[in-house]
Amino acid sequence: MKKAFLNRLRGVRKSRHITLGELAKSLNISKAFLSMIENGRRSLDYVMAVKIAKFFGLLPDQLFYVDFALN
Repeated sequence: MKKAFLNRLRGVRKSRHITLGELAKSLNISKAFLSMIENGRRSLDYVMAVKIAKFFGLLPDQLFYVDFALN
């Protein structure tokens, strides 16, 4: 997974003051699994990317591509 995406995911989560545990619970995954995704040790499938983006009110492209603003 691209490092830019991983940094953006973590950055969005932290900027909105959401803990790993809170996000993991809302996505119905373990905190450990989400941590592995954020650290690039587990792959993220499209369905999970959509769920994460939806949680933050974003489009998946806004997480994957730096050219998109994160409003």
